[in-house]
Amino acid sequence: MPVTGKASGARITVRGGRKLRRFLSKVEGLTGDKMAAIMARILKRRLVPALRGMVPVRTGKLRSSLKIVQRGANIELRSVFYGRFVPVGPGRDSLAETAIDWLDRNRLTVRAELQADIKRELGL
Repeated sequence: MPVTGKASGARITVRGGRKLRRFLSKVEGLTGDKMAAIMARILKRRLVPALRGMVPVRTGKLRSSLKIVQRGANIELRSVFYGRFVPVGPGRDSLAETAIDWLDRNRLTVRAELQADIKRELGL
């Protein structure tokens, strides 16, 4: 399943919250909201620090404003309003493209952490 996203306004939405079960396999006993909450915790631990190291620092406002927000079955990466216009990383891509590229590159690590957190949540 490719991870997709879009940027609009001051937020970047990573799609797949309702379909995160496909990211792993069939998992019984977890709702889409709970899966999204677990995934949001992982992205807070892994994605946000990685992106903070890539964004350019002028005032530090963009770097300090990066955060993951989970609303229902959706996960959003938010930043200050101008974050979507700032070129990030060596490829000089947008913040949304950089976040999606990071997720694609680290898919196996994220999947392993997600499986471990789900097992912990289910008490397995």
